Amino acid sequence: MTVGKQTDKVFIPDSIFFVLTEIYGLDQGIRNMSLAQSRKDKNVREYIRKVDSVNFVRACGIVAKYGWIDEKCVRGKYADVESVKSSLYAIFLHNPQELRNDSIRRLLIAEVKKSNLSPEAYLLFLDKYFVVCEKKTVLNSSFKVWLDKPFVKKRG
Repeated sequence: MTVGKQTDKVFIPDSIFFVLTEIYGLDQGIRNMSLAQSRKDKNVREYIRKVDSVNFVRACGIVAKYGWIDEKCVRGKYADVESVKSSLYAIFLHNPQELRNDSIRRLLIAEVKKSNLSPEAYLLFLDKYFVVCEKKTVLNSSFKVWLDKPFVKKRG
């Protein structure tokens, strides 16, 4: 019996699906309703940033070794597991500041070129970076609501 999942490009062991579930659980767990009241607390925000940072490093390691893992490459017993299908999306959306790093952008672009990550998903990550870090939107995504109007600033 073979353990794990063979995609077109690389064998993904079951343990990676477990790690994705663990990452997703941490990511969503710290954002649950019980923390909603405490998010204005500096210590809670710092804790969330630390968990996000650890999750991000782990997620990047997975993407570098196995490629982007989402519903396209997950079949069988993991096909309907939200935490496996959504983990990487959640982690990259919760760490937009990391897109300042050229190696992270190159990693994601390589996954787009291999058709593992959709261009739309990459552009959404990128637009969230611009909204959070540059205070502007380049794609007019839903993240623009976090900005003051006008959402897209005119040049010069």
